[in-house]
Amino acid sequence: MDSMAAKIKAFCNGWKVCGMTKVYFRGLEELYGLDFERSTLDGMEIARDKAVNLRKILCIGEVWLDLCTHEFNHSGLDEVFANCIIDKIKSEMNGDVYV
Repeated sequence: MDSMAAKIKAFCNGWKVCGMTKVYFRGLEELYGLDFERSTLDGMEIARDKAVNLRKILCIGEVWLDLCTHEFNHSGLDEVFANCIIDKIKSEMNGDVYV
């Protein structure tokens, strides 16, 4: 498992209630590629106000994997943000997101 895959596993929070099992992903800023302190997105410098706006969006969002249905879901994020994060999780974990 490479370092990004290890980071993604470290961002997981398991949740089990009434037979449902979900894995929530914390650290959406880093999963999205935002380094707020340096004002970079995927290593490229961005304007400070853009970094602030991205942080506001990402801090209210949630992304999780339902282990019963094997489907990713999200709330508080629009489809573009959610799909970017979900795609990164899927590609980096090579199908090994079932913790």
